[in-house]
Amino acid sequence: MPTIDDENKELNVIEENDISERYIQINKFIDQIKSRMKNMSNETITESEILVIDRFEDNLAICENRETKEKVEIDIYKLPNNIKEGSVIKLENGQYVIDEEKQQEIEKRIEEKMKNIWND
Repeated sequence: MPTIDDENKELNVIEENDISERYIQINKFIDQIKSRMKNMSNETITESEILVIDRFEDNLAICENRETKEKVEIDIYKLPNNIKEGSVIKLENGQYVIDEEKQQEIEKRIEEKMKNIWND
């Protein structure tokens, strides 16, 4: 692809191979950044934290930390098969599991709040 060097008024020709190599390098760099960002978000999760699945975007589950309200992205392949929006999960022995007890507790609290709203 020809380009013009305005300063020297020269015509520069960039080889097609150079463009392909740059394209490959840029894509590798982007993949590395994505990987590091995913690892960073997962490294911040401890076994005491409770997450709620907010929504799914492509192959990611967007979760909310119940205590900090921070959003955390988790690859869906790391989650149990029966996961859905609203599921409560925790990290247990290095794996994500559904926390049935906490989920029932949260659902009960929401139900009570709704009763109070409608009865007032």
